[in-house]
Amino acid sequence: MKPYPPYTDQQWEADYRTEQLGHALACPDCKSDVWYHAIHRFVEGARFRYRLCKRCGFWQAADGHSAPVRCWLSLHACTNQDQIRRGLIPEDPGYTCETCGRYYDRRSQIPWPERGSG
Repeated sequence: MKPYPPYTDQQWEADYRTEQLGHALACPDCKSDVWYHAIHRFVEGARFRYRLCKRCGFWQAADGHSAPVRCWLSLHACTNQDQIRRGLIPEDPGYTCETCGRYYDRRSQIPWPERGSG
């Protein structure tokens, strides 16, 4: 992946507000404005902020110092017949599906819809 500058908490705030106003954001890597978001989730009681593109797997923490990474994409046909896609950061070996309870590792990996910068 080509280099990108750190992503700051202030940039995340601006991106999040933009989305809340109904405006699409574009991925800095693949340029897609489909499924690219400023996201937050709670991890051990603390809010963790990042940006993620579900077209090319671009992922970057809003911590002001981390470089972006390319996530890997897992796909499986769940017990309810839904196709479950899940993006995981490179160091994640796999995950347990919350619906079917099965564990999926890198053997479930598929390419992202967009290639990105490599």
